[in-house]
Amino acid sequence: MSREIKFRAWNIKQKLMAKVSSLHSSMKIHVSYKKGKEKNGHFFGGNWVGADWNKEESIIMQFTGLKDKNGVDIYEGDEIKFHTGMKNRDSINTKICFNQGCFGFRSLDHDGVKVISSFIPFSSIQSSLQNNNIWLDDEEILEVVGNIHENKD
Repeated sequence: MSREIKFRAWNIKQKLMAKVSSLHSSMKIHVSYKKGKEKNGHFFGGNWVGADWNKEESIIMQFTGLKDKNGVDIYEGDEIKFHTGMKNRDSINTKICFNQGCFGFRSLDHDGVKVISSFIPFSSIQSSLQNNNIWLDDEEILEVVGNIHENKD
């Protein structure tokens, strides 16, 4: 079984998100981004631009292999709304993290109250919810609502 491996990068100085075209062993990464309007992870109008960024000025994030309910790729650093399907807890806003050798959730808030929880691997929560017929399809319960770099309060 193979999976798609791709990255995106946040340029700290330019405050710009871009797709990583190639990673080099030197201190550079080649990126491409589209100048134009962006909505829900999709770009409209504008032209693609290629650039070389310094690694020390960039934060590189890996694709998790999952897409949300709108077809948007989910990367580490994304903030997602996790639709639980439970009556008393319809959704939880979480952050996608890579920890302990896998991707998972770190809770940001529940019912509007800011909380920080410990890391929960996808596999742990997925098997628990599948047993309760809640997590049947990733694309039905996950929704990208932003990322930790562009949505700072």
